[in-house]
Amino acid sequence: MTDAGGTDRRRSGRRKMLRRGLIVYVARGTEIERHMGCVVLDMSGASAKLKPETHGVLPDRFELRLQGGEIYACTVARRSGYLLAVTLTAAG
Repeated sequence: MTDAGGTDRRRSGRRKMLRRGLIVYVARGTEIERHMGCVVLDMSGASAKLKPETHGVLPDRFELRLQGGEIYACTVARRSGYLLAVTLTAAG
């Protein structure tokens, strides 16, 4: 997050990257697990910016599975056009 002067106020800086991931969630009102590909544009220890492959409606909470095996529980902090800013918590 940046202030009016353009200074980054995050506790830990984000690292720019282009890394493939998979957004996993349960469709509302069902028990069906859904998957949507995404690209992680940048990431810090506690947050990330994601660009989903398609522009469908995503819930505010989902799981992010990265290539390499890392899994994070995500909560959407902000939606901006086709991008999602999420907070991360290590999962399972």
